Amino acid sequence: MGARPKFSDIELISLNLTSEYLSIDSESLLFKKLKSEYREQFPNMIDRTQYNRRKKCLFGYIEWV
Repeated sequence: MGARPKFSDIELISLNLTSEYLSIDSESLLFKKLKSEYREQFPNMIDRTQYNRRKKCLFGYIEWV
């Protein structure tokens, strides 16, 4: 078993669903907003590249929810 990710799959799925609910269509805007307004709530935030890579891997779970 590998190292535990600093940002869990459930956090990534929750963030994705929340951004959809809030109609934030731009990942650039999402990450800009997270860095400027919610830095303390997301101390282990991953970068956009990691977010995209992992979101693709979790697509089936996101669609299921």
